[in-house]
Amino acid sequence: MTIYQLPAANTSGLDGMLVETAGAVPSFVPMFLFFIFGIIFITTFKKQKETGVGDAPLCSTIASVVTLIVSIMLSARTELMDILTLSIVVAITIFSGIWLFSSRDR
Repeated sequence: MTIYQLPAANTSGLDGMLVETAGAVPSFVPMFLFFIFGIIFITTFKKQKETGVGDAPLCSTIASVVTLIVSIMLSARTELMDILTLSIVVAITIFSGIWLFSSRDR
């Protein structure tokens, strides 16, 4: 008597595994993008704090642009990411850019 049977993995590489994981766990891709944003933001902010200047708008813009690039690559596979998640990432990138340019002294 088996308790759990592993599903037949018909994956053709890493993208197939990501598609199956995103299908089983719908919040996988947004949490993955949030993880990328957080890691980039924290590392750039800590690096800037070591030099004496912590610029949160700049770190937010850098992290959001990197997250946008990753999300555009993920959206090449339609099963991975929907248009709502991509539009949220684009909106966060735009707002980060507005925050960066409005925080600068003229």
